[in-house]
Amino acid sequence: MNKERLLQLLQRFQDEALNLVRVIQDKGVKYFSRPLGIAAAVLIGVYWLAYQPSISQLRRVESQLVAAQATAKYTDRYKELDNRLQAFYSTLPKTKDRGSWLLETVRDAMKKDEKIMLKTINPAEEREIGGYVLASLMVTAHSSYKGMASWISRLERSKSLLHISSLVLTKDTSDIGMNTVQLTVTTVAPKDGGGQ
Repeated sequence: MNKERLLQLLQRFQDEALNLVRVIQDKGVKYFSRPLGIAAAVLIGVYWLAYQPSISQLRRVESQLVAAQATAKYTDRYKELDNRLQAFYSTLPKTKDRGSWLLETVRDAMKKDEKIMLKTINPAEEREIGGYVLASLMVTAHSSYKGMASWISRLERSKSLLHISSLVLTKDTSDIGMNTVQLTVTTVAPKDGGGQ
């Protein structure tokens, strides 16, 4: 829009405003009271029926949008933490069979070519601490030092949550190159099954 066009529009607006003032002076305000009253009623009706509900709906949608954005912001973090928790629970033994699970895990860590011979296996002992149960299994085995070290290393590196809580290694004087080890393998499990 150029300057000349803008000046023409301003001149028209001034002319219309002067014309309106002259008509009101000639006829009086009472002559226009009915159309002005109807126009005011229509404006108030439009405000209450169309504009006001739209504003309240807009505010409601904005609050829902803010809530959805906050939820979306933390959804990925929640999923990551939940996956980590479920991965942790998958390494724990089932609540009902802790002792047999621990025994099977100790046996599975043994390799036949290492010639580890189990001498004694005591029943698993359980002890409650908070919402968890510590299950311990005492094992006495006979093998070479290399076989023992490899077996113990596999136990502690297993995906299952195992810990060697005590270890006593004794050299056998009667069998050269062989050792007797007495170790206690411990695991932890949720008291009520946790995430399983």
